[in-house]
Amino acid sequence: MKYSIGIDLGGTDIKAGLLSSDGKLMYRVVVSTHVNEGAKAIAKRIATDDSSGTFTGTSQN
Repeated sequence: MKYSIGIDLGGTDIKAGLLSSDGKLMYRVVVSTHVNEGAKAIAKRIATDDSSGTFTGTSQN
C-alpha cells in the first residue's frame, strides 16, 4: 500500500497527516508552531517525532 503525507504550516499550529492510497486518514498530529522560536526550530519541530509528547497523534483506523 502506498501512503501520502500532508503538512499544513500555519502561524498558530503545524498539522500533519498520513493518508492511505484510498484517502483514509491513518494518523495525524497537531502541534503549536511557536513562530517566535524562528525557522530552524520550526523545521526541527516538523522533522522530529519528539518522545516528550510534543507529537502525540491520534490513530484514525
